[in-house]
Amino acid sequence: MTDNAMPLGGQVEGVRAAVITPKGVAWTLTGIGLLALLPHIGVLVMKHVFGKPYLGGMANMFHLNEEHNVPTLIAVFLLMTCAAALVYTASTLPAKSRDRAGWLLMALVFAFMAFDESVQIHELTSQPINDMFNAEILQPFGWVLPYGFALIVLGAVLAPWFFRLDRASQIRFVIAGTIFVVGALGIEIIEGAHYRSLGEELSPELYTKVNQTLAHDLLWTLQESMEYIGAGYFLYAIIKRLGGIQTAPAIR
Repeated sequence: MTDNAMPLGGQVEGVRAAVITPKGVAWTLTGIGLLALLPHIGVLVMKHVFGKPYLGGMANMFHLNEEHNVPTLIAVFLLMTCAAALVYTASTLPAKSRDRAGWLLMALVFAFMAFDESVQIHELTSQPINDMFNAEILQPFGWVLPYGFALIVLGAVLAPWFFRLDRASQIRFVIAGTIFVVGALGIEIIEGAHYRSLGEELSPELYTKVNQTLAHDLLWTLQESMEYIGAGYFLYAIIKRLGGIQTAPAIR
């Protein structure tokens, strides 16, 4: 090997490594969150103050309550980034580590949530659940029942893995999970109560009426914000636990 040769897979000389730090993740997620929230607030102001709810079709592109738009893309990206960070964490453990399965299972959960966010699987389960159990407290969001049950089962399965984590990670994961679950499930139940408070019978006309109220828009804003904050803080907690992630170009 000559003096100028470089070992196989070595780092490129003179090229600085890219470092993903917890602080950098926090600031990046804050900026992205504001980019999603501020246009949404502008849409609400135009809708409820100036009486212009559509803005030539542009309102739906930034409204947190709509699907297949900019906020949905951001949410899916965040959840998939969490899944990738979980897979990376598992890859840093020895092959025979009993904790690898826990990290990979969490990665699958976040990947499923990202898929659900993009195609809205949970909404397809609401009507069958409502018809099956006639759960008045959940209507029109019957999906809360099977997803809540799945959450309990998942918690039981992951409990041994969770209690082997360091205490700081346990606290951060609990905070992140609480924020996300209260936003995703708790606020949904409150929204269902809001629907029922405006009419005795659930109908498309009632849905349209509720969708035009400021209270409904504020509840959706709170729900989506809590889901984003919960997932974002979870990603921060993972990077914090890893002490950051350093990457560098390599040559063959």
